[in-house]
Amino acid sequence: MAFTSLDKPLALLTKKKHWTYYHQYVEICSIWKNIVTHNILINTNVLSINQDIVYIATSSTGWSQELSFQKCSLLKKINQQLLYTSCLLYTSDAA
Repeated sequence: MAFTSLDKPLALLTKKKHWTYYHQYVEICSIWKNIVTHNILINTNVLSINQDIVYIATSSTGWSQELSFQKCSLLKKINQQLLYTSCLLYTSDAA
């Protein structure tokens, strides 16, 4: 039995509409690695994207506070590098 490459079927599968969120997640993870410092990178993790909001896990409340100080700057950098223009990130300060 001859083996066949899975490249073509996988490429077709990942182009389907329901894979859009996966591609956005991978893109955000890649951008995150490029825009943050090494210390931020080792203390954070991109968890998910839901309704155009990126959820970031931090190793401590201190890092969470640090990210909140840099929130606007980080969002600008992410939005400038996004390929998926439909995935614009917004912030809201809920009281």
